[in-house]
Amino acid sequence: MLRRPLSTRRKLQLQAFAILCVCSLFLFGCFLLFGEDTQQRTSTQTETPISTATTTVTQHPDYPTLYDVVETSEQPQIPYTLHYVKTKHTAINARIDDYIASLKASISNEQPIELQTAIETFNETTISLRFTYQRYREQQVIDEQTMTIVYEEPSGEIITIDALFQNNEKALNTLQMLMQQYAPIGTTPEGFPRHWKDIANFTLTPYALNLYMATEQGQTNHVVALPILTVNEWLAKPYQQGIAPPFHTIDDNYVRDTSKMRVALTFDDGPHPTVTPQILDILQKYDVQATFFLVGQRVQQHPEIVQRIVEEGHEIGNHTWSHPNITTLPINGVQQEFIKTNEAIIAATNYAPTVFRPPYGATSDTLEKLLPIPSVLWSIDTLDWRHRDPQQTIAIVNKHLHNNAIILMHDIHQPTADALETIILNLQHANYDCVTASEILLYK
Repeated sequence: MLRRPLSTRRKLQLQAFAILCVCSLFLFGCFLLFGEDTQQRTSTQTETPISTATTTVTQHPDYPTLYDVVETSEQPQIPYTLHYVKTKHTAINARIDDYIASLKASISNEQPIELQTAIETFNETTISLRFTYQRYREQQVIDEQTMTIVYEEPSGEIITIDALFQNNEKALNTLQMLMQQYAPIGTTPEGFPRHWKDIANFTLTPYALNLYMATEQGQTNHVVALPILTVNEWLAKPYQQGIAPPFHTIDDNYVRDTSKMRVALTFDDGPHPTVTPQILDILQKYDVQATFFLVGQRVQQHPEIVQRIVEEGHEIGNHTWSHPNITTLPINGVQQEFIKTNEAIIAATNYAPTVFRPPYGATSDTLEKLLPIPSVLWSIDTLDWRHRDPQQTIAIVNKHLHNNAIILMHDIHQPTADALETIILNLQHANYDCVTASEILLYK
């Protein structure tokens, strides 16, 4: 076997070493290049970036004193959509800014949020802003909370719940009882407020006081909607609806006398422009009191007749605005019918009605508890609306007459006015006193 010369072997070793060095340098360079890129990408994935949101501000289309603000971040790591409003008042805007900042600070990669804002008005000057955010995980809502601001325009004064109720402790006790009655099923009494400061978030509408009860994260706010009629008398005067001094037809010193016989003549569905004045003339002729259950729409059309009813000492009752079957209406619908009619009567007379009659006599225990004045039905239905016959009206009263009767008639039909004088003469001949419905209630 031939051996290579020593010089040749050394030359081959040097060449192999050179190749090894070049390969090592190449691999080291690749490591530096791709390792740095990997490190940068890893850092990018692990660090939470600062989101750059797109913000738009526009004049609100329905409320000239408000501005719509929409902030949107479409970054995959921290997407969010914040839709809120700003006002023209520094103090209110500062509270909104603090709230928005706290929401942004709570955003995380796994839990994006959305914020929506609702505007609720009680009247032309009292505005409620309701901010509701939802936090998501894997497209599921895991948390929902509400923050509210109630304020006055144009002053910008923020209204607190204790100011709304004049810091009246009796009112707070009433709220506590009402919340138990109207709270969603499953709400525990431990969550009900014990102090005014426990009610931080609420909104006020013409038909409801909405109270938002704070819950632990992972649950939605409980909202308790109290019908406005249940709290109306406790509100500060600027916020009371359909309230005025009632026109009482019973003297404060009234003494019950069970030895006398009495009946109440009641008339529904007026006032009518020609029939009601005829009935008032007959009542005046015989010095007889009656009760008129008035429909709000007709009160608005004929306020001068309503004024005459009061001036001549008769009782006024609320018979709803448009004469619906109120058992088919939602609670807000019932309140609207009642409040609008009260306000129309007050506008015509400066007095509030003292009694209520549900159209068709249709009512329920829930509605009876809702309305703040007594409901009055009847014990004698003359059916004058059906037969339109004066003689039948007279005969029905004579046949069913009894002590403390409440007689139902309608002052929108001419035959009823034609029958009235005979009915009164027959009652007087039988020694009945004609009184108001409220007086009859004292004997029920």
